[in-house]
Amino acid sequence: MGSLLDPIAAVCGGSYAGNTTGAANNIQNYGICGSGLSGPEVVYALQVTYPLDYVSVTLDPQAIPALFVLGSSNTSDCLGMGGAVTLPNVQPGTYYIVLDGFQSGPYQMEIQCYPSSPPTITPSATATRTATGTPVVSPTPTLTTTGTVEPSPTPTPTATGTVEPSPTPTATRTPGGPSKLYFPMMYKPPVQYFVTCGSDAEYVDLFGRRWLADKEHSVDSWGYVGNTEAWSSARAIEGTEEDRLYQTQRYGAGGSFGYRFDVPNGTFRVQLYFAEIYSQFDQPGKRIFDVLIEMDPVLDNFDVVQAAAGQYTALVKTFDRVQVNDGQLNITFARDWSNGVENPVINAIGVVKLN
Repeated sequence: MGSLLDPIAAVCGGSYAGNTTGAANNIQNYGICGSGLSGPEVVYALQVTYPLDYVSVTLDPQAIPALFVLGSSNTSDCLGMGGAVTLPNVQPGTYYIVLDGFQSGPYQMEIQCYPSSPPTITPSATATRTATGTPVVSPTPTLTTTGTVEPSPTPTPTATGTVEPSPTPTATRTPGGPSKLYFPMMYKPPVQYFVTCGSDAEYVDLFGRRWLADKEHSVDSWGYVGNTEAWSSARAIEGTEEDRLYQTQRYGAGGSFGYRFDVPNGTFRVQLYFAEIYSQFDQPGKRIFDVLIEMDPVLDNFDVVQAAAGQYTALVKTFDRVQVNDGQLNITFARDWSNGVENPVINAIGVVKLN
């Protein structure tokens, strides 16, 4: 139970809690929504019996990275994906909600529909024709010269009533409904990764975002590549309230290294989090390297201490409009051997799909 062949029944207005532990790891290609995620998968079926203005499915973002909503049991029939999905103008049918995550764990899901009950039909009374039977009086029969009586016309009623057209019955909606701010409030990025580089533990930040423990890259997933090592420090970090993100880092043990994210094609925002936490590198000029995203140089001769104006100081570099066309986002931290300084580093990475 909980697969496309045997889904869990769901209803509008329902709230569902569960755990993906023990669920099958089915890596699927969800049509226009992109390639599937690597992790346990749980499937719900929502039966819609009357037309709806919209269906909204929301998921606790700390539990499962993404959900897919399918218009049928065919995995290519994907209608939307993300931490939350809102579908407008939903027609009767069976819709499949797939929770697909990287790791086992609990989740909380809510399904809202509008209208919450079928529209009611209020018929109006049909006007009927009325008629008065006022006779038309004919003149008194007169004797003709031939001695015969001319018959008078038969009295006929005349209609004085008028016919009012019957209005078409209209549906009356149940009172209530969404506010104008409903859709913006429900929007969440469809694909996102937050990684604590060099850390073997997850972390939830002040915004409720779940930062994943670091790992090596695997097919249809994400992770680091190359000869690398991890480093950590317990020192407080200046310029941030999220010290935990900057107190671990991954560095190139033999020079250059990188991260790969197997993602659907599209446009992404990439954020790179830096802090120099190696005690001996307390001055500019001791660690200089280059950063490339999708083979495009974005940071040249980058010196963390110099750019952050000090050691143990947080620095975030943001790169919008990163285009992915081959199903893989590549970030490379390249040592510049010409300057004879130390290996490149990264403390945390944020990747969010914009469209």
